[in-house]
Amino acid sequence: MNQTSKKIRLLSLFSLSLGIFFAADDQTVVVTVLPEIMNDLSLNVTDIDKAAWTITGYLLGYVSIMPIAGRLSDMLNKKNIYLGALIIFIVGSIGTGMTNLNLEQILPTSNSNWTHSITWVITTRIFQAIGAGALIPISIAMVSDIFSTDESGLAYGILGASAEAGAIVGPIWGAVINHIWDWKTIFWLNVPVGIGIIILVYFIIPKSSNSKKETFDAVGAVLVSFAIISFTYAFSKISNSNIMFFIWCLIGIVVTLVFYFINRTNKKAIIPLDMFKNKTFISANIAHFCYGISLIIVMVTIPLMANSVLSGDSLTGGLMLTRLTVAMVPGAILGGYLSNKYDLRVFCIPSLLIGTFTLLLFSQWDNTISDPYMSIQLILCGLTFGVLIAPITVAAVNNTKVEFRGAAAGIITTSRFFGMTIGMAGLTAWGADRFQHLIAGIALPLPKTGESSANFLERTKNFELDLIYAGTELFSNFFLIAAAIYFFTILPFLFVRKQP
Repeated sequence: MNQTSKKIRLLSLFSLSLGIFFAADDQTVVVTVLPEIMNDLSLNVTDIDKAAWTITGYLLGYVSIMPIAGRLSDMLNKKNIYLGALIIFIVGSIGTGMTNLNLEQILPTSNSNWTHSITWVITTRIFQAIGAGALIPISIAMVSDIFSTDESGLAYGILGASAEAGAIVGPIWGAVINHIWDWKTIFWLNVPVGIGIIILVYFIIPKSSNSKKETFDAVGAVLVSFAIISFTYAFSKISNSNIMFFIWCLIGIVVTLVFYFINRTNKKAIIPLDMFKNKTFISANIAHFCYGISLIIVMVTIPLMANSVLSGDSLTGGLMLTRLTVAMVPGAILGGYLSNKYDLRVFCIPSLLIGTFTLLLFSQWDNTISDPYMSIQLILCGLTFGVLIAPITVAAVNNTKVEFRGAAAGIITTSRFFGMTIGMAGLTAWGADRFQHLIAGIALPLPKTGESSANFLERTKNFELDLIYAGTELFSNFFLIAAAIYFFTILPFLFVRKQP
């Protein structure tokens, strides 16, 4: 292609990457400002379960829209769908930014305080997430139009790196903006940024034309969204060990079966079932699902270990995790470059073996672990996670019919988040039970009558050592589970092919 077309493709990729960066940023930006949100809305510590829905609600909206948005981009003009998703994201951001806004002068009614509640924040965050979640599969589908099959790997890697960078920057960005202004400013700043991205996309990216128009499968869209929400919500409640977990799982299964029986012969379904006849497509989704489980286990365990066994604070845990997540960014770009050059299995399987080895090294950590060994292991592990992002996307999207590539992008993205949801749920439920087993028999050292202070201090020290040992054993188990699942991911990769 000529130099001008190459510039257009690169500018198009930059625009799409910027959109994905801010979508991922807003997924994590609330983490550091949640206490301020609770304080502004006069919520107590006992209301943390309500406040947590500002994060959980965003996740539900973010994941549930992905397969639908991907399929819509197959049926309609991808550029218009992308711009629509950005507008939804901006409107949701404005809504969240309006929290606690005094509307009496604008709307002099008795109900003008409707922005003064956590329900308002949750609702606007879900609306915002629908726009943000739609951007990812649509961006992947647009890249498959803009770049040839031989070039798309690096582009997918850059998109993946943008998403990882956004998730990394989110908590830091939230903390900085909240320190300078307040937490609502975070969402108001999304407006000029979003408008800027709309201008770039509108004027730079060429319109994509779809060869045929199809009737939108509204029933299928509702069923798919409800199934995803049911499973995600069920596994977010697994630690409560109550009947609601099983009820919501059953609902998800029933809805999925209903969707299958209605659409098993429907070629125009919101999720075309013919895609699942492709061995590489199925293998890529299984790999991404396992990848999500391993990744979330590692990302949760590292800060927990830093804050307990290593006697650090939240900053220490954040900096430890950052070494891994930052390394995922160049890893994703490297994986994209290699995807353009080689058979995917040539570098993905060695990467999985190296990653498994580093996780086994993690399982040997105790309170004596220190740098440079810790940082080297974290960076190496992060690189291996990053390397896999682009080839998994290449395997799923490039092995699908052109008219279904948007749907494929939505499904492959959703599979990772499903893995992360289930991994988090399993970690919470099994980890709590395992820790109770490990600390069984460790008695709190209460003072005894006539006991010397030296003896009491010694018993207290032994008690602390026992707790450290129990924590070390627990986190070692977590890392071993992550290593086992990461190693298992090699199996689906054996069936992955680069080209259709």
